[in-house]
Amino acid sequence: MMLLLKQARAYGLGVVLSTQNPVDLDYKGLSNIGTWFIGRLQTSQDQERVLDGIVGSAGSGFDKKMVKELLTNLKGRQFLLKSAHLDEPLLFQSRWVMSYLKGPVSRADIKKLMINRSAAGQAADDTAGVKTPAISSAASELQSHPPMLSSAIEQRYHLQNLLSDNIVFEPWLAASCSLRFYNSKRNIDQVEDVSMRCYLDDSFQHPDWSAA
Repeated sequence: MMLLLKQARAYGLGVVLSTQNPVDLDYKGLSNIGTWFIGRLQTSQDQERVLDGIVGSAGSGFDKKMVKELLTNLKGRQFLLKSAHLDEPLLFQSRWVMSYLKGPVSRADIKKLMINRSAAGQAADDTAGVKTPAISSAASELQSHPPMLSSAIEQRYHLQNLLSDNIVFEPWLAASCSLRFYNSKRNIDQVEDVSMRCYLDDSFQHPDWSAA
């Protein structure tokens, strides 16, 4: 490793070295590194080893006290960039990455996910082999005008299948809000707009947004 750090660049070869324990690395090797990306260091020994390596590569014009203060005050997702092409170290912050992948899925989660599918499958089995009348009872109960609602309730229409001759509207309860994810210790401050809807039927009493 020492040989690569000292001579690889002379042959046009770049070396990427990553570690969580800077103390394990020889400061002579660190002094041959041209570009540094330094995250938050847990111990003072790690800070001193990194400082020794940076001082060796930067020369006498390096402000050790200033960089040590930057390393001590680093927060989550903050990094210190030290490069041979920069006159002084640069402090930057990476973006927060949000993942919508859920896992592992427990048995309770699987049961919850399969509720609608199980109900649909049971309904299909119950209606198998039964002739559908020319005019179903559900179709005969359709109304040609929307129900009367309070003026305080805002109604909106989402139009689909406009080319069809038979357009049927279904009632839904829609809601939208802005969620703020904030954690000062982890330096998280994220706002996300969320929209949900619940189907309205005769058995509807209270909205269950967890199943929306």
